[in-house]
Amino acid sequence: MRSRPSVITIAVGTALTAVLASSGVSGPASAATGDGLQVAPSADASTKAISIRTSPPTDVSVTVGTEGFTVRATPHCDLAPECKSYIRVLSAGFSTTVDTRNGALVPWPAGWAEGETRTDGLVFSAACDGSRCYTETSAGVSLGSITRPVTPRALSAEVTAKDDAARTARVEGTATPGASIRLVGDEVARADSSGRWSHELRGLAVGDNVRTYQQYVDGALRDDRRVTVRIEETRPVFSGAVSFDDDVTQRALVAGAGVPGARVVLTDGETTIGETTVGADGRWSLRIDAPDRGGVRHLTATHTAAGQGPETVGIDVDYGQAVRITSPGNGFVIPPAFPAVRISGTAAPGAVVRLSERGASGSDLGSATAGADGRWAIRTPALPQRDHVLQATATSRGANSTSATVGLHGN
Repeated sequence: MRSRPSVITIAVGTALTAVLASSGVSGPASAATGDGLQVAPSADASTKAISIRTSPPTDVSVTVGTEGFTVRATPHCDLAPECKSYIRVLSAGFSTTVDTRNGALVPWPAGWAEGETRTDGLVFSAACDGSRCYTETSAGVSLGSITRPVTPRALSAEVTAKDDAARTARVEGTATPGASIRLVGDEVARADSSGRWSHELRGLAVGDNVRTYQQYVDGALRDDRRVTVRIEETRPVFSGAVSFDDDVTQRALVAGAGVPGARVVLTDGETTIGETTVGADGRWSLRIDAPDRGGVRHLTATHTAAGQGPETVGIDVDYGQAVRITSPGNGFVIPPAFPAVRISGTAAPGAVVRLSERGASGSDLGSATAGADGRWAIRTPALPQRDHVLQATATSRGANSTSATVGLHGN
């Protein structure tokens, strides 16, 4: 149903005279009366006032294409010299006045991106006199939801990175924005709004690996591209290193990497102290017994894989310094007035030091933990006035045990 027409009263002369924009009609301002708009008569005596009626367009439809959208509409302007359609999309900052009876193509505005939808389009009837058009802006008809279609693009794909050891590769390319990128019919990526996509190939075999990527647009196969990834066979690097637990009672751990299934033998000079097999994950490890002495232990790990010559790597195991008693010195006389003696010394940082009397079963004269600087001190209970041999036993990192003694005399 057509809404009530807008009445525009204008003066007829050489051209239509402008009317009030504030009343919902475009054009320069003039006076308004009645239920329409009236423009004062021209100074030309031959000019007279007439009324032009406009009402919303009918038969409005929109079709979209890659070049733009086509609007078909029948505008209604009674008594106007010419009647056209005024099309406006405010969100795109766009407007135009055209004849839409047989369809008018509106090129896509520069700010309207592919895939973007706008819903504020309107079409109005516009009364024109050949040089100027007048529109009742409160009487527009919606153009509905208009989506700019995405222009199909050819698929591209290239290998941008690979990892021979991990047997993986990264493939990147471009396609139609929003396209589904597939391998053997399964989607592995989707092109973003700029058309870019990427995919990581895993589990590749040594040699040439051929993969065909397919581009699907709106569910239909558009094109495909083939890539080849060549994976070179790599030999894992044999390695080994030592680590210590925070718990000083735990043995040192020697571990590293190698060829799965290879044999690893750990030696100290000519003495074999352990051997193991590299696991399926390429890792190996051994717990080793402590030498029960201070300093660095120089070990050698030998790696032997099927069809390959042996490889060796040196591993230094630093157990830190052995325990020492620095005070008092040997021969110290126990003062009768102060029979509790302070025994101090050094050891590996973090070592647990226990003091006892040598030869006395179950003797326990105290314990201490060496600080970060290796220093420790223990004050004994009151000692009897006789000769004593006190022994400090330290358990340091890697379950390494060392001891030192001091002789004391009674008064």
